[in-house]
Amino acid sequence: MGGSYSPAPLLPSRLDPCGPALGSARRRLDYITRSQLTAPLCVSEPAVTNQEMRAVGGGRSGSESRDQRSAGIHVEPIPGSTDAQPVSASVVEASVSAGNPAPHDHQGGIRGLVEQAVAPSTLKTYQASWRRWSLFSGQKDQSEAGQRDAMLAFMWESYSKGDSRASMASTLAGISFMARLQGYTDVTKGFMISKTLNGWARARPSQADARLPITNNILDQLIGTLGGIAVDEYEKILFSAAFSMAFFGAFRVSELVARSREHQESGLKAEHVSLCGGVVSCKIISSKTDQSGRGAWVQLTRQPNSNIYPVNLVSRFRNIRPQARLFLCHHNGMPMTKYQFSAIMKKSLQSLNLDSTMYGTHSFRIGAATSAALAGSSTETIKALGRWKSTAYKSYVRIDNVDV
Repeated sequence: MGGSYSPAPLLPSRLDPCGPALGSARRRLDYITRSQLTAPLCVSEPAVTNQEMRAVGGGRSGSESRDQRSAGIHVEPIPGSTDAQPVSASVVEASVSAGNPAPHDHQGGIRGLVEQAVAPSTLKTYQASWRRWSLFSGQKDQSEAGQRDAMLAFMWESYSKGDSRASMASTLAGISFMARLQGYTDVTKGFMISKTLNGWARARPSQADARLPITNNILDQLIGTLGGIAVDEYEKILFSAAFSMAFFGAFRVSELVARSREHQESGLKAEHVSLCGGVVSCKIISSKTDQSGRGAWVQLTRQPNSNIYPVNLVSRFRNIRPQARLFLCHHNGMPMTKYQFSAIMKKSLQSLNLDSTMYGTHSFRIGAATSAALAGSSTETIKALGRWKSTAYKSYVRIDNVDV
């Protein structure tokens, strides 16, 4: 292990929720109606966007080629990778005026509020699951008993294809949400359903997460390789700061960078990063486990090795970055994306002759927890570091996997 490790303290903060105004919201709803559930075999399958395909395990973002170019990587374009628009969508628009404070369609307005209870990406996954189920069950007996039998047949088909139990559990969660949202009977519950999932887990156990942790020593070497990988000095400083922040702040990559150039709802905003008295303070508005937007502070303190610790690297980057909405951005103001972060990380690992397939963007977060445990940090300190509120942190502490 190189250098000493001091986990970043976490200060909770009550923040104003971020998100579209509820008073005037335009929502795109791609639901299949009850009449379509009983449609004959000639009913056509609704178009599914690339985003929805990715949510259920397929497709690839059309923005990746642009992201690759921004990261200094040349790739051949992927034919047919542009995002498609859905064939049909109903729009619910709730407007509030002084004379009529309530939405004209209260059911549509309420449905919009219910949708906002989950993250946009989760809602799209739920919608994709609902489409898949609707196309399958629409050809079956439409009675409640018939639909319950259809659900078991649906699960058996997925099992026979080799799908994991976790994948089916996620699909059932989406079907359950969408069924309740639209007033349909939820056929995802019951003895046979739950026991089928239990048997599925025993018959086909999930493979353990084998990702290795990024340690202090590996981080030092990764940052050292950037001079020969980044396209210029600016990009070298940018990715050095990003890697250091990811490790010492135990950030999820979605909390640091944009999902893609077209989807910048995630990522650390420039206005939420401050440097004062040798401390970098980062304000996380929302995260995977904080969809309500209560927010949290992450503070990164000065450490002895300025080559890898974030205060000096963030300070250098702040002095050269342009005006841009997201903090981690390229010299033209475009945001760093998840793909770019991952691509440069993998190139750096490969230059060190490390198996890049054994690491992922979450390896920084895994490494933060592992390094804190090796340094003798208490359970509460490790949980605060990664903003864990349960024993989930234990799966991130992988001391046995530290061999570098």
